[in-house]
Amino acid sequence: MNPIQQQDIAAFSLPEDLKKPLANSTIVVTGATGLIGSTFVRCIDSLKIGVKFILPVRNVEKARDMFADIISPTVQISPAGLDFFNSYTDGCDYIVHCASPTNGAYMSAHPVETFNATVDSTRSALDFCRQTPVKGMVYLSSIEY
Repeated sequence: MNPIQQQDIAAFSLPEDLKKPLANSTIVVTGATGLIGSTFVRCIDSLKIGVKFILPVRNVEKARDMFADIISPTVQISPAGLDFFNSYTDGCDYIVHCASPTNGAYMSAHPVETFNATVDSTRSALDFCRQTPVKGMVYLSSIEY
């Protein structure tokens, strides 16, 4: 992580009315090894409000290296692809879905596969929300997509 990101995360704060609903909740974050997902996890973790994170990732080693300083019982890495919600049976309070292919060369060479991966994984997350009560879900994307 670069020094600017470290400064931003250290300075991150939320008003109390936004912290309260997140306190002691479980948040599933897809795309946690990307810039947006990893920054979100680190910012919320820095608040020390008892949030438990479930991070479904394709590359477990990359995630372990990336989050080595905060992996604990409250930050759990789960080996999974974009089909995570098809097999996830535990509940959660929130879903932050920011997983999608972002490699420009791959996206140019495989536009249909890129689009389908994002649509299918988002549909899977929304289906999970219909079947398992959650407080909220947000879909995030980078400019590449």
